[in-house]
Amino acid sequence: MIDIVGAIVGTALYAALVGVLIGFPPLGGRLRLAAGAAAAGWGAPIVLLAALGGFAPGASGPVPGPGAAFATLLLVLFGGWSVSARFRDALLAVPLPALIGLVPHG
Repeated sequence: MIDIVGAIVGTALYAALVGVLIGFPPLGGRLRLAAGAAAAGWGAPIVLLAALGGFAPGASGPVPGPGAAFATLLLVLFGGWSVSARFRDALLAVPLPALIGLVPHG
């Protein structure tokens, strides 16, 4: 039961994060659609990999599967930040109160 709750909470957090990062910067319609497709293009294989047991302990050898997935996402984001000035400007355009609102308060 707790795994179902965790999956629902994780999906909701991912959707909120993607919504804020795509919704707040001043982007055109096509660029918003491309960013949403990129987020779905990363999220769908992660869900498929998890559903097939790819994140089970020992399934990916000595490297933890969720850690590798997170590292891949960070590499793509940092790569986009270093290569594209437009990507960097769009991320910097997100207002600070929106980013602070994404931090879970306990």
